[in-house]
Amino acid sequence: FYGAELHVARVHITNSARAGMYVIGATLSIERSRIACNAFDIATRTFTGTAGEFPSKLEDGGGNACGCDTTARCRAQNAGLESPVDRPD
Repeated sequence: FYGAELHVARVHITNSARAGMYVIGATLSIERSRIACNAFDIATRTFTGTAGEFPSKLEDGGGNACGCDTTARCRAQNAGLESPVDRPD
């Protein structure tokens, strides 16, 4: 399932202990959503496994807001979180 695509619209994610969303080796398209009061807005990471490398890709569909006390543009960052272990096929 690495290299998968996910489209998210009109969601509200709040008060996560770490990332509001975490994308590992997949494409995330997000629009008209609110990611509030999380340690990171969106964490990304390239997945490296036996089938190769799958970088994370983000598509901003517009209308998104992040932050806690104030709203701002959502930020994606490599948060240094560990990728899952590659499973044999």
